[in-house]
Amino acid sequence: MALIEIRDLTKTYRLANVVTPVLDHVGFSVEEGEFLSIIGPSGSGKTTLLNLLGGLDREYTGSLKIADKEMKALSDRRISTLRNRTIGFIFQSFHLLEHLTCLENVMLPYFFAGRPTKEAQARGRLLLEKVGVADKAEVRPIYISGGQKQRVAIARALIMQPKLLLCDEPTGNLDRETGAQIVDLFRELNKDLGVTVLVVTHDERLSRVAPRILHLADRKIEDTRTEPGKRVTDLSSSSSAPPAD
Repeated sequence: MALIEIRDLTKTYRLANVVTPVLDHVGFSVEEGEFLSIIGPSGSGKTTLLNLLGGLDREYTGSLKIADKEMKALSDRRISTLRNRTIGFIFQSFHLLEHLTCLENVMLPYFFAGRPTKEAQARGRLLLEKVGVADKAEVRPIYISGGQKQRVAIARALIMQPKLLLCDEPTGNLDRETGAQIVDLFRELNKDLGVTVLVVTHDERLSRVAPRILHLADRKIEDTRTEPGKRVTDLSSSSSAPPAD
């Protein structure tokens, strides 16, 4: 079943009388349970596409459906509900609240959904254990490493059991070894939980971990499959440096 369906998606920005095209009749679909990456040079429209997929921007022409819902047709309340229950976001800069503990950060989506606190605590602790930072539950993010912060952010993204994880340069602020560990964690979550993982990155080493790659350039998208023999399995041992953004 298709979780994401995009047809003739066109996005432009207008400043005064100047119209700048960003995406031009883009089309692709993503099945539930897929693991894929979107790559492209800086300014190619990766962030724009991610914002559209996450419902943060609904000004477009064409069709963009998430879980069979046309994003531009949803009210603000329904789009907020969809983001809370269907989509998990993981960012390069973690976006954890420093005055809260790691567990409280993970529990935040439950609070926004009006779910029971005890249920949130129990699930939050299970997820912190799943991502390998159970011992940091009562610690504030300011006292943990970047890799540990990203693991907490992943637990927060998973607490509402989303169907889709949207990851925006998730290893961009991490060293090579820690980034490789986070990518391994994404693969594990994709396999064990069946969550659809979509990683937006400019790092081709990272992109080649995914079985499917969407190349975004010149406002168009090219859909390719990565051959298993050419797929990167150990990012920490790759000698190539990521391209400059």
